[in-house]
Amino acid sequence: MNKKNTLMLLKKFLKYIKIYGLLWSLFKAVGRLRKFPIGIFFLKNKEIKVGIIGCGQFAFSNIAFQLYKKHGRVIVSCFDIDLHQAKSFSKLLKIDKYFDNFDDFIENEYDIIYIASNHGSHTKYTLKCLERGVKKIYVEKPISIDIEQLRSLSKAIKLSKSHVYSGFNRPFSEAVKMLRKDYVENSKRFFINMIIWAHIIDKDHWYRNPGEGGRLSGNLCHWLDLSIHMLSWKKELPNFYEVSIKNVIPNTDIQDNMILNFQTSFGDSFNITFGSLSEPFEGVSELIDIQNNESSSRILDFKRMEIDNQISRKSLNFFPKDAGHKLAILDPFSSKPYRDINEILYSTAFTLLLNDKMTNNEHNFKIYHDDVMKIIS
Repeated sequence: MNKKNTLMLLKKFLKYIKIYGLLWSLFKAVGRLRKFPIGIFFLKNKEIKVGIIGCGQFAFSNIAFQLYKKHGRVIVSCFDIDLHQAKSFSKLLKIDKYFDNFDDFIENEYDIIYIASNHGSHTKYTLKCLERGVKKIYVEKPISIDIEQLRSLSKAIKLSKSHVYSGFNRPFSEAVKMLRKDYVENSKRFFINMIIWAHIIDKDHWYRNPGEGGRLSGNLCHWLDLSIHMLSWKKELPNFYEVSIKNVIPNTDIQDNMILNFQTSFGDSFNITFGSLSEPFEGVSELIDIQNNESSSRILDFKRMEIDNQISRKSLNFFPKDAGHKLAILDPFSSKPYRDINEILYSTAFTLLLNDKMTNNEHNFKIYHDDVMKIIS
C-alpha cells in the first residue's frame, strides 16, 4: 500500500472515531484487515455460551463488538462455510472453536446463537436451530427471502418454545423510541419521507444472486420494516396498502434507484426514495422526515434528530451513531423481547409480497392485510 492510500485510510479511521468512538472503529478496522487479536482485551465470560453462524464483516464489527463490550468474551464457537473466515474470526476474537461443518458446530451447547450468514441461508439455519431446541436465536435481516421460506419459518416459530429475535435494528434506535413515546394511539396520521442513499453494488455482487432474494428484500427491507413498526403503534394495522413504485433511471435495475410510495387505509403516507448513484462515506446515508397531526421530526443518519412543534424546537445528537444496532443485538439478553416476532414476520411478509409484485413488473397495486396474514398465520 502506497503512502497516499495509507494516509487516506488513516483520515477515514479518524473520521470513524468521531462517528462511532475509538473501540467500535477499531473493531471495524480489525474486521476488515483481519489482523490483530483484539479479543485479548476482553475477559472470558464463563456464564454465557454464544455461537455465531457467518463470520463476515457484520458479525465481526457489529455483533461481536456489542457482545464483547457488554458481556466480555461470550462467543464459544463460530461457523462459516469458508474455513479461512471462521479461522480468522476465531483467532482475532479469541474463540475456542471454529467450524466449516454446520453439523459439528450445532453439536455444541449454546444459550444464544446469532445468524449472520448470507441472506438465502438465514431461514435454513434458523429452522435447524429451532429443531435443535436452542433457547434464543438471533437472525439477521432478512429472516426469509421468499414466501415459501417465510411460511415454513413462521410455522416452526409458532410450534417452538424458542425465542427468535431479528436484526431489523432501526426500531431499537433512541430516535425511533423517542418518537414512540410521543405517539398517542390512533390520534395521529403519519406522513413520512425517507431518503436513502445506499452503497453501489456491482452487477456480480452476491446480493443480486437469485437465491439471495434481491436488494429490496435484503436491503430496502430495513425501511419497510420501520414503516410497519411505526404503523404497529396504532391499535390495529391497516386493511390495505396502496403501493406505487417508479424506476427513476430507465433501463437500469429498479432495485438500485427507485421511488416507492404506499398509502394506508388509515390515510398514512410513506414515501421512500432509494438511490445508489454514489458511494456514501460510511454505511448508508439516511434522512427520515416524520410529520403527524401535532409535530414534525427529522432523523439525520441516526446521528442527529430535530423535533418541531407549535411551541418549541429541539435538536438532539447521538454519539456514537445510534441506528439501533446495540439494543437489537443485546435484546436476547433482556428478560422480554423488545419487539414481538409476529411484527417482524408481518413486515417480512409485506416486503416479500411487494417484492414479488415488483419482480412481475407491477408498479401500481394493493397489498391487503388479510393476504399478509395468510402467509404467517
